[in-house]
Amino acid sequence: MNSDYYVLVFLAIAIAGSVLTGKIDLAGGLTGGVFAYWLYLALGWLGIFLIGGFFVLGTAASLEKIRRKTLGRGAKTDHERRGWRNVVGNAGVAATLSLLVLGGVISQETGSIAIAASFAAALSDTWSSELGNVYGTRFYEVLTGKPGEQGSDGVVSREGSLAGLLGSALIGVLYGIFSGWDSAVVMISVAGLLGNLTDSLLGATLERSGKLGNHGVNFLATLTGALTVLLLLGEKLLH
Repeated sequence: MNSDYYVLVFLAIAIAGSVLTGKIDLAGGLTGGVFAYWLYLALGWLGIFLIGGFFVLGTAASLEKIRRKTLGRGAKTDHERRGWRNVVGNAGVAATLSLLVLGGVISQETGSIAIAASFAAALSDTWSSELGNVYGTRFYEVLTGKPGEQGSDGVVSREGSLAGLLGSALIGVLYGIFSGWDSAVVMISVAGLLGNLTDSLLGATLERSGKLGNHGVNFLATLTGALTVLLLLGEKLLH
């Protein structure tokens, strides 16, 4: 039986499970399913592994935030279903890159590293904001270093930054498991951190002033991660 059939069944089960458990709404689940299938067509099971790993690890951070809130830590929570805008913000760059791979614009190897870097940026931001908001003790404005309000755009903490570093490195590890342990793992981790920093800087400027929404900030952060890798590899997005 064609392996595409098993992938479609797997994605259908994953979408149904995510929607029924309240992790994401139907539109978001379908958008994520389409993106995941594109990634599979471009990268094989590595594509599924990367987007699935991001979703599982990102959800784990959100659940930990909720758990600590329940225990009385006082962290702010907004436990709402993710929608298609969340999916586009976090995985839209990866999906676009998968289409470029399928169209022969960039090689599969280059595309896989850039896609992993975009997810590294997304998870780095998710972990730094979610876990930093839970475990952070002191919060600072990213632009000035002055004390900032917990949970505000462009405000970071030492604990959150460490969580972001770990999140970015974990995507590098996921890539390494599938593709081997070489310099790409380091590039992915570094690119993810730069994407996370971009998110914080945009949050402190364009998002705080109302010129850009959270999903747009996330998209540009993941784009920064991907472009960083393309620059390090000496590749151009378009030939």
